[in-house]
Amino acid sequence: MDADDGVIDGSGTFASSWFVANGATGVTFTFPTPVTAVGCVWTDGGGTTTFEAFGPGMASLDTIGPVSIADGSNLGETAEDRFFGVKAPHGIVAIKLSNSSGGMEVDHVQYGFAATPVPALSPLGSVTLPALMLL
Repeated sequence: MDADDGVIDGSGTFASSWFVANGATGVTFTFPTPVTAVGCVWTDGGGTTTFEAFGPGMASLDTIGPVSIADGSNLGETAEDRFFGVKAPHGIVAIKLSNSSGGMEVDHVQYGFAATPVPALSPLGSVTLPALMLL
């Protein structure tokens, strides 16, 4: 949560977000040891958005997208914020988010070891991906 996301959990001044000027390059989060569950919120950007998760050896686990969730604004609104998550029992070593135009912002990165199954959801009513979800 940061200041441009409005007042949801207070002022947003004690949290961090990651912004990249080139959304097509995206942002990759890597973990020093494999984890079994990762989630984050894509909050601002343009064009279409893609989320990919990687297992040991940077093997692609699966991809969501590209999906059209951007509304072209980054001025204190949360309507386009979307949660992306993945659960993989054999380990996740990295996740990558990107979008096809403009900059991009990511908030709320969480990771650890999942104790219970995470249901798979269909991104925007399309193909069901067993390991990834978009809310």
